[in-house]
Amino acid sequence: MREIRAWQVLESDYLVERPWLSLRRDRVLTGNGATIDEFHVLEVPTWACVCCIDEEGQLILIRQYRHGIGRVTLELPAGVIEASESPLDGARRELFEETGYTSDDWTALATFAPEPARHTHLAYCFVARRARCTSQQSLDEVEDLVVESFPVSDLMHLIGSGEITHAVHVAALLWAKQRGLLEP
Repeated sequence: MREIRAWQVLESDYLVERPWLSLRRDRVLTGNGATIDEFHVLEVPTWACVCCIDEEGQLILIRQYRHGIGRVTLELPAGVIEASESPLDGARRELFEETGYTSDDWTALATFAPEPARHTHLAYCFVARRARCTSQQSLDEVEDLVVESFPVSDLMHLIGSGEITHAVHVAALLWAKQRGLLEP
């Protein structure tokens, strides 16, 4: 089997540098010797998402507007992992802030590279079982989220009907279902 070699970065500069997104332009030498003069890479923060099942066996989701696709979507609680946090600590914090739910039963599910060709970030996915609502939401000023609960039996309909469209969230939910982690 032929070895696949990493690309070499010959030059690199930033076109955009912001706290939540940087756009880098690299000049690269590919593993097979070809040069690409402009290869663009998005640097965005790593984040975590949570497949949350409450004490009644309901799937806890959030509904929010997503400007990129211009519509309201149904998603897992999720958000950026702070530099001082572990992925699990970030997931716990995001679940609590966005939904008011907490859990003592956590399982690391998977780590995905949402778009490894051009993005640098990872998505850490967890399952929180037997969760309970212990507080009201604690949202940032720009967040507008509604917490909703669904029977786990509705999952395939929610995905198939296009209500849940976030690809990493779909992958996490299907993987959790396959592993039997969404059952009460």
